[in-house]
Amino acid sequence: MIEDNLKKRILLPLVIVAMIVLGLEYQSLMRLLDRQLSSEMQMTVSSLQEHFNISKDSHLELMASKLEMITLNDALMDALIDGDREQLLTLSLPIFTKLKAVYHITHFYFHDAQRYNILRVHEPTRYGDKIDRFTMEGAAREQRLFHGMELGPLGTFTLRVVLPVFKKERLIGYIELGLEVEDILKFVQQALATDLVVLIDKQYIRKQGWEKGMKMLSRAPNWSQLTSFVVTYQSRPDIPDSLLKEVSSTTSLTIHRNFLLNNKIYWVSAIHLSDVADREVGQLLLIREMTSAIEETRTEFWLLFGTALLLGVVILIFFYAVLGETVKVLKQAKSTLVDEVKSREDMQIAFIEELKIEQQMLRESEERFEKISASAQDAIVFMNDQGGIDYWNNAASHVFGYDQQSIIGRSLQDLLVPESYYQAFVLDFPTLKQTVKGTALGQTTELTALHQDRGEFPVELSLSSVMIKEKWHAIGIFRDITERKQLQKETEQAFHHQQVLDRLLNISLPALTLSDLLMQCLDEILSLHFCTPFKKGAVFLMSDSQQLLLAVQRNLDDVAVHQKAEDISCPRAQAVQTKQLIFLNAFDHMDKRYLGHVASHGEYCLPILFEGVLLGVLNLYVSATHQSHHDERQYLQTVTDTLGLMIERKRGEEKLKQLAHYDALTGLANRVLFYDRMKSALARGKRHSESFAVLYLDLDHFKQINDSLGHDVGDILLQKVAERLLFCVREVDTVARIGGDEFALILTSLKQVEDVNPVSEKIIHALSQVFEINSQQCFIGASIGISLYPEHAQTMDALIKCADTAMYVAKRQRNVFCVFKPKVKQRT
Repeated sequence: MIEDNLKKRILLPLVIVAMIVLGLEYQSLMRLLDRQLSSEMQMTVSSLQEHFNISKDSHLELMASKLEMITLNDALMDALIDGDREQLLTLSLPIFTKLKAVYHITHFYFHDAQRYNILRVHEPTRYGDKIDRFTMEGAAREQRLFHGMELGPLGTFTLRVVLPVFKKERLIGYIELGLEVEDILKFVQQALATDLVVLIDKQYIRKQGWEKGMKMLSRAPNWSQLTSFVVTYQSRPDIPDSLLKEVSSTTSLTIHRNFLLNNKIYWVSAIHLSDVADREVGQLLLIREMTSAIEETRTEFWLLFGTALLLGVVILIFFYAVLGETVKVLKQAKSTLVDEVKSREDMQIAFIEELKIEQQMLRESEERFEKISASAQDAIVFMNDQGGIDYWNNAASHVFGYDQQSIIGRSLQDLLVPESYYQAFVLDFPTLKQTVKGTALGQTTELTALHQDRGEFPVELSLSSVMIKEKWHAIGIFRDITERKQLQKETEQAFHHQQVLDRLLNISLPALTLSDLLMQCLDEILSLHFCTPFKKGAVFLMSDSQQLLLAVQRNLDDVAVHQKAEDISCPRAQAVQTKQLIFLNAFDHMDKRYLGHVASHGEYCLPILFEGVLLGVLNLYVSATHQSHHDERQYLQTVTDTLGLMIERKRGEEKLKQLAHYDALTGLANRVLFYDRMKSALARGKRHSESFAVLYLDLDHFKQINDSLGHDVGDILLQKVAERLLFCVREVDTVARIGGDEFALILTSLKQVEDVNPVSEKIIHALSQVFEINSQQCFIGASIGISLYPEHAQTMDALIKCADTAMYVAKRQRNVFCVFKPKVKQRT
């Protein structure tokens, strides 16, 4: 009886489960086989895309090579230059006939340089219209071979290749070949053994033009066949309109299944057709017969399903036999279990006696622990599985400020955990409670805790766990490390201060401008810990007129930058007047010294001195609560002394550089800098194939003015000439005084040689105007010689010699310019 009930209770659910599994397997196999057919169809679509691209690329290479061969026909190119349509037609018609017969080329064009059609070889009666197709515009824009699939005005989809034709680097016109997309599709259709249909979106074509194009291709146009598309090509004529309408009405390119045609099953898929402008102008439909594939799939399905059904029956029979043996084993196990229960009862009595002994030992152990923990210097805290405090030694009261009576039973996380660690504690506590695991368990960690009166302070925590009454408790040993942290912070700050000084000294080593030097120094100084709240500061330098001017600044607004040092309320004014370090704190938005957005702040103003001379002021902004102390002031004094040394040395370097490369009277480049700029222009011209000009200029009548009015007037006149010359050229050009009343100019990056003439005329006009010097009017002129790179010479000495030769020719007439030639002719 027990055996029958057990078999019914087990076998009946097993049979039900087996039926459910078979049903699920039926559905799974159906979906699997459907995915297999879909995958096969998708592979065919991918092959279609690949074959289409391969065929298109091969035809592009063919047409490109044919265009290159056509350009080698000198007679054709001469006819293109002359625009001779009859000659072009005579010479190109045999070529087009061969291209059409052998390679199926359907379009052959000749266009002039302005993209107006000269000849359509395939349709000679149409010409003279401007070609604005995308491929033509691309060839004109990039000045090279351009190709792409393009939808024509008659609704035909054509692969076009356009080649710009040049003769002696001059564009003479364009040659274009075209191939109808149907010829490419025939190749793809033969390769895949499928049927293809081309649908073009009506919004990209006009009805009349399309109907005309279809008639030209000997096809019957049917504009109203589909709603949004027209059929421009189909490989078989018996495709029903209903199929085309259903496929074209969907926006996504999904697979359409099980269309019956001539008692055969077909599947349809599509790919987008895009033209060269990346517009989706239509669809290419792939129609594949799937009858045999579907029959094979169904055969595989029933074979797999039948095998699974047979296997399920065999398993049920085997399980029925095994179940009978299991019932026998259960009867024997029941008898054995009764004997084991009696034996365990005897063992439990013995265990209770042992437990009493262990409890006594535990009480003694707890007493020893309490005495040890009470004498410990570190805080020892027990936390139960609810987050409450169960134990609190004397050291914990000293560390945290809570006495033992007021803390026991209260929540540890509410009293001791700071806000910054609160979220992490809440996330880790459930894991610690259930699994005795946590991110800090078994480790010594530095963090912060809350004191009853003093708020957050740093502690070192050693965390472990123990099982008490079948519940896990956490044991934390806390050590106050406030003094250690403070010492560590002071050590790190001293080390950082020394690093900043070292980096300041290293900054002066590279060849930097004074402005770049000061900016890098300011960034290093602002990295100091007492400057980090704002990262705001500035360096002001004393000008020759003894005015304090801004040199560099970081993150200051206009109010702070432009506050004058003469304003007695400005700390900078006090630093300038006393040459002493000035520190003020607790500025706020009500203070008249409030500096823009630097609200509630303190400020350092440090004079920058060198050998007792005031060079400038260093401004630094700190927090309003910052307390300035003697060591910090001494350190900042060292920083400003270093800055003073660096500024004085950099100014000395710049003065030496000015004397070495610039004319002392006019401030123009001297002969040394002129030759250096000439070398740079030659190198740039050779590297980038750029042209530049060298102008050699001599003042007319300067000697008479210098002799009659004196050298002082002559010097002032030379300075005014320098100003007018600089006004006549660009910033990238070079103006130099070679000596006496001779000047030289370098005009770089000339787009064309003729660009030098307007500049020369501007210079002659500027120097011909009257000069007012000490209430006297002076009139001079200029004779200019010009040489051009690379037309006249390719070396520095040769270019200068050519310009000097041309200048002496211009000197014969005066107040003119002359370009160097083997036989120099005057140009005015």
